[in-house]
Amino acid sequence: MIVGMLLPTLALSQTEPCSVEVIATCDGSTDCSGILSGGTDIKNTGTAAITCQLVVTSGSGAVGEEITLLPQQQSGSGLWMAVPIGDIPFWEFHPITESGTSKADCYVTDNPAITCSDFKEWECSATCDITPVAVDLKINSIILKRKGLLPVVVMGADDFDVTTVDPATIRLWRDGVRGMVAPLRWNNNKNNLWLKFDKAEVVDTLRLGTFAGQEVRLIITGRLTYEFGRMPFMGTVVTTVVQ
Repeated sequence: MIVGMLLPTLALSQTEPCSVEVIATCDGSTDCSGILSGGTDIKNTGTAAITCQLVVTSGSGAVGEEITLLPQQQSGSGLWMAVPIGDIPFWEFHPITESGTSKADCYVTDNPAITCSDFKEWECSATCDITPVAVDLKINSIILKRKGLLPVVVMGADDFDVTTVDPATIRLWRDGVRGMVAPLRWNNNKNNLWLKFDKAEVVDTLRLGTFAGQEVRLIITGRLTYEFGRMPFMGTVVTTVVQ
């Protein structure tokens, strides 16, 4: 869409027009070790040099820059982002979508009275499939009044080698609660990854007191190391909460 300033016919015939096109690109990825990236370029589609203020607005804010372009010239790498998907918490990228508007307000460089503008609404998305894993809770129930450690085991399998896991990325959580709990310590044993959580922290952070006498589903998530592409994994286990 191009919006021009209304000028008398005689003035238009004596000046070169201002004309600009906004070009928004997106490089989504389904590879968990890939990159969600894109850019906003602008192209001078007129016959006069123009100076433009390019502003890209998205959920993360707004950034802008001033660009001068010769006739038919296109800007280089424009404003946008390059986000390694492997560094995004999985609950934000499954899928992750970034959207916004890129707008260029321009004028003929030698005649600021002649203006033009263009904008594009864009959306850039990426998905990343999470590897399912088996999880075992090594106690029969979670007793609210007891302190100590909560042992959880991520089970290895023919297609899941626990030695490739980055334990620092592991979190224990449940649906409906924003808080997550990291393990206090871990070790590999017989192709399984043993994790120890602070039971009091789990009860408080995951608000398990509201489930006294009921079953609750706990979720374990984590990633492989960078060497193995930061692939995410997830497993669930159901246990009973006892007062």
